[in-house]
Amino acid sequence: MTNTACAISRETLPMLISVHDAMRMGITRNRFYALSHRDNNMVVTIGDRVFLHRDNLLAWLAQGGDRSRKDKK
Repeated sequence: MTNTACAISRETLPMLISVHDAMRMGITRNRFYALSHRDNNMVVTIGDRVFLHRDNLLAWLAQGGDRSRKDKK
């Protein structure tokens, strides 16, 4: 199985995005966990599993992801 980005549709994504869901979207494992440590508004933990809120993740991507953060420096 290759790790290729697919078309992102709000309706086809689960409400809580797991690391495996994010990887299918083209987000690396390292980026997923970096986001989970950086922005608590995105994070939901259930037991020892970490999830990102779908809507917050899509909003972050729509704003340019890390590119928007670099532009503010």
